Amino acid sequence: MQEECVVSMTHVLADLTFVFPVAATFTCTQVW
Repeated sequence: MQEECVVSMTHVLADLTFVFPVAATFTCTQVW
């Protein structure tokens, strides 16, 4: 169970590192 938790957390972090810059860029283009 613990390994699955670590794997899922890694996927979540990977998604965040990918989504955050995209969301930030989208927000910047919308604001400016």
